[in-house]
Amino acid sequence: PREVFEDGRDLMLVPRGDAPALAEALRTLIASSERRAALGAAGQARARATGSPEAVGAQLTEALAGLAPGMRS
Repeated sequence: PREVFEDGRDLMLVPRGDAPALAEALRTLIASSERRAALGAAGQARARATGSPEAVGAQLTEALAGLAPGMRS
């Protein structure tokens, strides 16, 4: 999701159904092991930061607090 990951930093997005764009992205990744490693590491770090049970719990708590002000413990 674009709200979680950043194109070019955590992953490479291509338009749906755009085979030439997909081919170009794959060529880029095939040509550069450094780029592959950087995208992989950044994506994993972002996923851990935003997708861990603790992070999801904090996000849910924040969202629910917005629905019921004053209910935070």
